[in-house]
Amino acid sequence: MSERLNDRRIAAVPMIEERQRDYWDESLRGFGVRVSYGGKRAFVVRYRVAGRLRRLTLGPYPSLSLADARLKARQVLGDVAHGDDTAEVKQRRRDSLRFSDLAEYYLEMARKRHRRWDEEERIINKDLLPAFSWRLLTDIRRRDVRELVEDIVRKRDAPIMANRTARRALAHVQLRAGS
Repeated sequence: MSERLNDRRIAAVPMIEERQRDYWDESLRGFGVRVSYGGKRAFVVRYRVAGRLRRLTLGPYPSLSLADARLKARQVLGDVAHGDDTAEVKQRRRDSLRFSDLAEYYLEMARKRHRRWDEEERIINKDLLPAFSWRLLTDIRRRDVRELVEDIVRKRDAPIMANRTARRALAHVQLRAGS
């Protein structure tokens, strides 16, 4: 189903009970709005890369305006024309490791190699996981580690512990860089 999308038309789309349904914009090929079961609406863009059909969700309606969604869709379609696959980049980012995953692996290895892994575990659990557990490894920078260390020194007046924490955190950042 293809027609010129506007705010009034998107708001008037009936709720769907069984499946999701897409409404495509006739003025911008590949751009549309997807209506889900409970009546939720989201802007999507559909395109082909290497013969494979891809769909990327741009954002929810009405949080994302129709004009902004069209602009984003044009940008994505332009990137695709230049050989970039935005949906693939988003998927790779979603699949990348979080700090908590690497910390778990690191502690497992530390238990096997070190006699005193309990100190490693205490530092990771007390300082590193509360600060970084939810973050993707690709997003943690040396600056973030430095800010954490400065915070430990300032709040606890514990420069030696800050130094130990920095060594563990930087080891994780370097592990990420090496992989």
